[in-house]
Amino acid sequence: MGFTLRHLRTGEAKAFSTKEVLEILGDPVNDEIIVHNEVYRISSYVGSDGGDGTVPTLKWNQVQLTYSPKTGNNFPFALSIDGKALFFSINGVLYQYGTDKDFHTDGTKLYWHGSFNLETTDVILVKYLQII
Repeated sequence: MGFTLRHLRTGEAKAFSTKEVLEILGDPVNDEIIVHNEVYRISSYVGSDGGDGTVPTLKWNQVQLTYSPKTGNNFPFALSIDGKALFFSINGVLYQYGTDKDFHTDGTKLYWHGSFNLETTDVILVKYLQII
């Protein structure tokens, strides 16, 4: 995954791709890099930033969920989510992911099974990263 760094003198942010870092650490002339005493082709890099110098933009999204006794502790979600990659909070308190913990996800639903019953006045927030 790509990243950005702030230039020390100018203060401008510059985006770097993972492939650029491989080229800096390796030998771009011979198209190789040594990792743990094994030689790899830099040009064979495949990753989330495409290897073409473009760096994806990461955007934090926040969704407020509303509890209703009618729907219970199951919250439909507009997209498929991985519960390990999101923050789930109720009234400002973060809760842990897992079927044996406070909540879990299954496809496009989030299931609450924490230690207390939800109320309609609870502020329920889900925050997750989206790669653009």
